[in-house]
Amino acid sequence: MSTGSPVLPPATATTNNNLFAAVDIGTNSFKLTVVRVDPSSGRFLTFNRLKEPVILGLDTITTSSAPTISAASLDRAITAIRKFQHFIHSHRLPPSHLRLVATSAVREASNKSQFIGAVNEALGIDVEVISGEEEARLIYLGILQFFPVFTSTVLTIDIGGGSTEFTVGLNGNVLFSKSLRLGHVTLTQQFSDVTKMREHIRNELEASDLIGKINDFKIDAVIGSSGTIRAIEKAVCKGYARKIEENVGVFEEFTKREWRFTRHELRCLVERLYDEESEINGKVKRSRFFKKRAAFILAGTVLLDEVFEKLAIEEIEVSEYALGEGVITEMLGQAFQGFDLNANARWRRFLKD
Repeated sequence: MSTGSPVLPPATATTNNNLFAAVDIGTNSFKLTVVRVDPSSGRFLTFNRLKEPVILGLDTITTSSAPTISAASLDRAITAIRKFQHFIHSHRLPPSHLRLVATSAVREASNKSQFIGAVNEALGIDVEVISGEEEARLIYLGILQFFPVFTSTVLTIDIGGGSTEFTVGLNGNVLFSKSLRLGHVTLTQQFSDVTKMREHIRNELEASDLIGKINDFKIDAVIGSSGTIRAIEKAVCKGYARKIEENVGVFEEFTKREWRFTRHELRCLVERLYDEESEINGKVKRSRFFKKRAAFILAGTVLLDEVFEKLAIEEIEVSEYALGEGVITEMLGQAFQGFDLNANARWRRFLKD
């Protein structure tokens, strides 16, 4: 029996039926995404986002064949979800409009059942652990809500804390998906030497069937998502790789986010981050710019650099939407008859124009 109050009040006339929400329980952070939906079509706009840097793998015990989520990590997780719970409760979402999904850290943990049970006992909330392939599919659905690429063959890349998801999709259907146990948190924990990190990434990419499978498709666009890739795009846009970010405040309001970057721009950023490892003030500047992501950004950029190299990617577009929006999209498909997977991206483009 739960010892906490239920996450939401019973569905009544006082509930806010136009709000839907998803919680992404990731390796590095927990993210709550809340959207407001147009009841006539199911199209949505972001209502609010909350993020808690839980870092489930920070003190993970790895003495057994599978990692074990520690008591300290579990406490941080419950505290973060409780904060989300208060926000959701205050906005009166119906229970059927909320879904919590756990990814790599919980998926790989030897005590995932205990984690799920502890969260339910403390907060009265059910957590769903999804496979890597299901995670990739939902990310693709989320990206379709941001970019009008429904009829294009797209490769999506999502770098998380414990894994990276790859999907090839067309017309809302997944043609191929693969989840690799390569993440910016786990790579940072495993390797202090960048050369050894690169060697490990290359071995994992070559050992999988990823490269050959993706090369079988004629890819129209490559799209990246989630925090690491968005942080890379921001660093490129703000001139971090060119060491002009100190002047960003002077012209920031005139800087337009391109939501894309090239292979050359990525390589320049990798080189700067690598040089900072031996500079006295390098990591200080990095922390100032990347904030809580600073400890893991080098691993994330090195990983993406290797992926670019193996797949001969010259440019990547960057989506602001990812797993959370994909989970919500699936809920909307169940709630709205005839829901159009392509309508939301068209609507966003119209509003932006």
